[in-house]
Amino acid sequence: MVHPSTMRYTGRLAGYYERLEKSNSGVFITRDQIDRENPSTMGQLLQHVPSIRATRGRAGITSVRMRGRTCWPLVWIDGTPMPAGEVDLDAFSPSTIQGIELYLGSTTAPIRYMYNRDLSSCGTILIWSRGPDTDPITSTPTPSVDLEALVSQFSVFNAEQVDRRAVLDTTRLLRLSFPAPLFAAGIPGLVIAEFVVDTAGKVEDGTVGIVSSTAPLFTEAVRVALESASYIPAQKNGHPVRQLVQQPFEFSVPRPSRSR
Repeated sequence: MVHPSTMRYTGRLAGYYERLEKSNSGVFITRDQIDRENPSTMGQLLQHVPSIRATRGRAGITSVRMRGRTCWPLVWIDGTPMPAGEVDLDAFSPSTIQGIELYLGSTTAPIRYMYNRDLSSCGTILIWSRGPDTDPITSTPTPSVDLEALVSQFSVFNAEQVDRRAVLDTTRLLRLSFPAPLFAAGIPGLVIAEFVVDTAGKVEDGTVGIVSSTAPLFTEAVRVALESASYIPAQKNGHPVRQLVQQPFEFSVPRPSRSR
Protein backbone atom coordinates (compact mmCIF):
# COMPACT_ATOMS: atom_id res chain seq x y z
CA MET A 1 0.00 0.00 0.00
CA VAL A 2 1.14 3.54 -0.77
CA HIS A 3 -0.12 5.86 1.96
CA PRO A 4 1.92 9.11 2.02
CA SER A 5 0.99 11.76 4.58
CA THR A 6 2.57 14.59 2.59
CA MET A 7 3.60 15.23 -1.00
CA ARG A 8 6.33 17.47 -2.40
CA TYR A 9 5.12 18.89 -5.69
CA THR A 10 7.46 19.96 -8.48
CA GLY A 11 7.14 21.22 -12.05
CA ARG A 12 4.88 23.75 -13.71
CA LEU A 13 1.74 22.54 -11.88
CA ALA A 14 3.27 22.46 -8.39
CA GLY A 15 1.38 25.55 -7.23
CA TYR A 16 -1.93 24.26 -8.58
CA TYR A 17 -1.50 20.89 -6.86
CA GLU A 18 -0.58 22.55 -3.55
CA ARG A 19 -3.66 24.76 -3.63
CA LEU A 20 -5.88 21.86 -4.72
CA GLU A 21 -4.68 19.72 -1.82
CA LYS A 22 -5.38 22.48 0.72
CA SER A 23 -8.56 23.74 -0.99
CA ASN A 24 -8.92 26.53 1.56
CA SER A 25 -10.04 29.15 -0.95
CA GLY A 26 -11.51 29.18 -4.42
CA VAL A 27 -13.47 26.57 -6.35
CA PHE A 28 -11.57 23.74 -8.04
CA ILE A 29 -12.54 21.61 -11.02
CA THR A 30 -10.24 18.62 -11.31
CA ARG A 31 -9.36 16.44 -14.26
CA ASP A 32 -11.20 13.57 -12.60
CA GLN A 33 -14.38 15.67 -12.54
CA ILE A 34 -13.88 16.77 -16.16
CA ASP A 35 -13.36 13.20 -17.38
CA ARG A 36 -16.32 11.92 -15.35
CA GLU A 37 -18.75 14.57 -16.63
CA ASN A 38 -17.28 14.51 -20.16
CA PRO A 39 -18.66 17.92 -21.21
CA SER A 40 -18.35 18.96 -24.83
CA THR A 41 -17.74 22.64 -23.99
CA MET A 42 -16.42 24.74 -21.14
CA GLY A 43 -19.83 26.34 -20.85
CA GLN A 44 -21.37 22.96 -20.04
CA LEU A 45 -18.62 22.27 -17.52
CA LEU A 46 -19.08 25.56 -15.67
CA GLN A 47 -22.86 25.86 -15.69
CA HIS A 48 -23.28 23.64 -12.61
CA VAL A 49 -20.59 25.37 -10.53
CA PRO A 50 -22.11 27.32 -7.60
CA SER A 51 -21.77 31.11 -7.86
CA ILE A 52 -20.80 30.91 -11.56
CA ARG A 53 -23.05 31.92 -14.44
CA ALA A 54 -22.07 30.80 -17.95
CA THR A 55 -24.11 32.12 -20.89
CA ARG A 56 -23.72 32.36 -24.66
CA GLY A 57 -23.15 35.98 -25.69
CA ARG A 58 -24.19 37.93 -28.79
CA ALA A 59 -20.92 37.28 -30.63
CA GLY A 60 -21.12 33.57 -29.90
CA ILE A 61 -18.73 33.94 -26.97
CA THR A 62 -19.37 31.93 -23.83
CA SER A 63 -19.51 34.59 -21.12
CA VAL A 64 -18.73 33.78 -17.49
CA ARG A 65 -19.76 35.95 -14.58
CA MET A 66 -18.99 35.47 -10.91
CA ARG A 67 -21.66 35.87 -8.24
CA GLY A 68 -22.83 39.48 -7.99
CA ARG A 69 -20.64 40.66 -10.90
CA THR A 70 -21.61 42.00 -14.31
CA CYS A 71 -18.06 42.19 -15.71
CA TRP A 72 -15.85 39.42 -17.03
CA PRO A 73 -13.25 37.72 -14.81
CA LEU A 74 -9.54 37.78 -15.57
CA VAL A 75 -8.46 34.50 -17.19
CA TRP A 76 -4.98 33.01 -16.88
CA ILE A 77 -3.81 30.17 -19.17
CA ASP A 78 -0.94 28.14 -17.73
CA GLY A 79 0.21 31.12 -15.70
CA THR A 80 -0.13 33.68 -18.50
CA PRO A 81 -2.80 36.44 -18.10
CA MET A 82 -5.29 37.29 -20.85
CA PRO A 83 -6.13 40.91 -19.92
CA ALA A 84 -7.00 42.34 -23.34
CA GLY A 85 -10.71 41.49 -23.22
CA GLU A 86 -13.28 38.82 -22.54
CA VAL A 87 -11.99 35.33 -23.24
CA ASP A 88 -14.23 32.85 -25.05
CA LEU A 89 -13.79 29.85 -22.76
CA ASP A 90 -15.43 27.57 -25.32
CA ALA A 91 -12.30 28.03 -27.41
CA PHE A 92 -10.70 25.55 -25.00
CA SER A 93 -11.70 21.91 -25.19
CA PRO A 94 -12.38 20.42 -21.73
CA SER A 95 -10.48 17.29 -22.79
CA THR A 96 -7.26 19.35 -22.92
CA ILE A 97 -7.62 20.78 -19.40
CA GLN A 98 -5.94 19.36 -16.31
CA GLY A 99 -7.62 21.65 -13.80
CA ILE A 100 -9.43 24.92 -13.23
CA GLU A 101 -9.36 27.32 -10.29
CA LEU A 102 -12.11 29.92 -9.81
CA TYR A 103 -11.74 32.82 -7.37
CA LEU A 104 -14.86 34.91 -6.90
CA GLY A 105 -13.46 38.10 -5.36
CA SER A 106 -10.71 40.58 -6.06
CA THR A 107 -8.58 39.49 -3.10
CA THR A 108 -9.17 35.72 -2.94
CA ALA A 109 -6.86 34.67 -5.80
CA PRO A 110 -3.23 33.72 -5.05
CA ILE A 111 -1.07 36.84 -4.86
CA ARG A 112 0.95 36.03 -7.98
CA TYR A 113 -2.31 35.91 -9.99
CA MET A 114 -3.59 39.35 -8.94
CA TYR A 115 -2.87 41.28 -12.13
CA ASN A 116 -4.16 44.59 -10.79
CA ARG A 117 -7.15 45.56 -8.69
CA ASP A 118 -9.28 46.73 -11.64
CA LEU A 119 -8.81 43.62 -13.75
CA SER A 120 -9.07 41.23 -10.79
CA SER A 121 -12.12 42.86 -9.23
CA CYS A 122 -14.52 40.70 -11.24
CA GLY A 123 -12.89 37.42 -10.22
CA THR A 124 -10.09 35.23 -11.51
CA ILE A 125 -10.04 31.98 -13.48
CA LEU A 126 -6.86 29.91 -13.68
CA ILE A 127 -6.82 27.22 -16.38
CA TRP A 128 -4.13 24.53 -16.44
CA SER A 129 -3.60 22.42 -19.55
CA ARG A 130 -2.68 18.76 -19.88
CA GLY A 131 0.67 17.69 -21.23
CA PRO A 132 3.48 15.12 -21.01
CA ASP A 133 3.80 15.88 -17.30
CA THR A 134 0.15 14.95 -16.62
CA ASP A 135 -0.33 11.85 -18.76
CA PRO A 136 1.52 8.53 -18.93
CA ILE A 137 4.01 8.54 -21.78
CA THR A 138 3.68 4.80 -22.32
CA SER A 139 0.59 2.73 -23.01
CA THR A 140 -0.87 0.17 -20.62
CA PRO A 141 1.61 -2.71 -20.38
CA THR A 142 0.65 -6.03 -21.94
CA PRO A 143 2.68 -9.25 -21.88
CA SER A 144 4.73 -9.99 -24.99
CA VAL A 145 4.65 -13.71 -24.16
CA ASP A 146 1.79 -16.17 -23.72
CA LEU A 147 1.62 -16.55 -19.93
CA GLU A 148 -1.02 -19.29 -20.06
CA ALA A 149 1.15 -21.33 -22.40
CA LEU A 150 4.13 -20.98 -20.08
CA VAL A 151 2.06 -22.25 -17.15
CA SER A 152 0.59 -25.13 -19.15
CA GLN A 153 4.09 -26.16 -20.23
CA PHE A 154 5.31 -25.96 -16.60
CA SER A 155 7.92 -23.39 -17.61
CA VAL A 156 6.23 -21.12 -15.08
CA PHE A 157 4.18 -22.18 -12.07
CA ASN A 158 1.10 -20.51 -10.60
CA ALA A 159 0.59 -19.84 -6.89
CA GLU A 160 -1.18 -23.18 -6.28
CA GLN A 161 1.63 -25.22 -7.82
CA VAL A 162 4.53 -24.03 -5.66
CA ASP A 163 5.54 -24.96 -2.13
CA ARG A 164 6.40 -21.36 -1.21
CA ARG A 165 4.97 -18.43 -3.12
CA ALA A 166 6.98 -15.51 -4.41
CA VAL A 167 6.61 -12.47 -2.16
CA LEU A 168 7.94 -8.94 -2.14
CA ASP A 169 11.31 -8.64 -0.41
CA THR A 170 10.47 -6.26 2.43
CA THR A 171 14.17 -5.59 3.06
CA ARG A 172 14.33 -3.79 -0.30
CA LEU A 173 12.59 -0.50 -1.03
CA LEU A 174 9.72 -0.72 -3.51
CA ARG A 175 9.88 2.49 -5.54
CA LEU A 176 6.15 2.91 -5.88
CA SER A 177 5.19 6.60 -6.04
CA PHE A 178 1.75 8.15 -5.62
CA PRO A 179 0.96 10.23 -8.75
CA ALA A 180 0.96 13.88 -7.70
CA PRO A 181 -2.24 14.91 -9.58
CA LEU A 182 -4.25 12.13 -7.92
CA PHE A 183 -2.83 12.76 -4.44
CA ALA A 184 -3.62 16.48 -4.72
CA ALA A 185 -7.22 15.66 -5.66
CA GLY A 186 -7.50 13.11 -2.84
CA ILE A 187 -8.19 10.21 -5.21
CA PRO A 188 -7.32 6.69 -3.97
CA GLY A 189 -6.67 3.84 -6.37
CA LEU A 190 -6.04 0.17 -6.92
CA VAL A 191 -4.03 -1.65 -9.56
CA ILE A 192 -3.93 -5.42 -9.95
CA ALA A 193 -0.89 -6.49 -11.96
CA GLU A 194 0.15 -9.89 -13.29
CA PHE A 195 3.74 -10.83 -14.06
CA VAL A 196 6.39 -13.53 -13.80
CA VAL A 197 8.96 -13.48 -11.00
CA ASP A 198 12.12 -15.33 -12.04
CA THR A 199 14.38 -17.56 -9.91
CA ALA A 200 16.46 -14.54 -8.88
CA GLY A 201 13.45 -12.63 -7.58
CA LYS A 202 13.18 -10.15 -10.44
CA VAL A 203 10.14 -9.35 -12.58
CA GLU A 204 10.78 -10.74 -16.05
CA ASP A 205 10.72 -8.29 -18.95
CA GLY A 206 7.76 -8.70 -21.27
CA THR A 207 5.56 -10.48 -18.72
CA VAL A 208 3.82 -7.55 -17.03
CA GLY A 209 0.10 -7.14 -17.65
CA ILE A 210 -2.62 -5.16 -15.91
CA VAL A 211 -5.68 -7.09 -14.75
CA SER A 212 -7.47 -3.95 -13.58
CA SER A 213 -6.68 -0.34 -12.71
CA THR A 214 -8.65 2.66 -11.49
CA ALA A 215 -6.55 5.22 -13.39
CA PRO A 216 -3.79 5.26 -16.04
CA LEU A 217 -1.45 7.23 -13.75
CA PHE A 218 -1.69 4.49 -11.11
CA THR A 219 -0.93 1.93 -13.83
CA GLU A 220 2.17 3.85 -14.87
CA ALA A 221 3.35 4.11 -11.26
CA VAL A 222 3.09 0.33 -10.85
CA ARG A 223 4.82 -0.33 -14.18
CA VAL A 224 7.79 1.82 -13.16
CA ALA A 225 7.96 0.25 -9.68
CA LEU A 226 8.03 -3.30 -11.05
CA GLU A 227 11.09 -2.53 -13.20
CA SER A 228 13.26 -2.48 -10.06
CA ALA A 229 11.13 -4.53 -7.64
CA SER A 230 12.78 -7.34 -5.66
CA TYR A 231 10.98 -10.52 -4.65
CA ILE A 232 11.86 -13.61 -2.68
CA PRO A 233 11.42 -16.22 -5.43
CA ALA A 234 8.99 -19.10 -5.24
CA GLN A 235 10.21 -22.55 -4.31
CA LYS A 236 9.16 -26.01 -5.42
CA ASN A 237 10.79 -29.21 -4.19
CA GLY A 238 13.44 -27.14 -2.46
CA HIS A 239 14.48 -25.21 -5.58
CA PRO A 240 13.67 -21.65 -6.74
CA VAL A 241 11.22 -21.59 -9.65
CA ARG A 242 9.56 -19.02 -11.88
CA GLN A 243 6.09 -18.07 -10.70
CA LEU A 244 3.18 -16.22 -12.25
CA VAL A 245 2.18 -13.61 -9.67
CA GLN A 246 -1.02 -11.59 -9.48
CA GLN A 247 -0.64 -8.75 -7.00
CA PRO A 248 -2.73 -5.76 -5.91
CA PHE A 249 -1.14 -2.34 -5.36
CA GLU A 250 -3.28 0.02 -3.29
CA PHE A 251 -2.94 3.80 -3.20
CA SER A 252 -4.53 5.42 -0.15
CA VAL A 253 -4.96 9.08 0.77
CA PRO A 254 -5.42 10.49 4.28
CA ARG A 255 -8.56 12.43 3.33
CA PRO A 256 -11.75 11.85 1.30
CA SER A 257 -11.67 12.41 -2.44
CA ARG A 258 -13.10 15.60 -3.88
CA SER A 259 -16.52 15.51 -5.50
CA ARG A 260 -18.78 18.11 -7.03
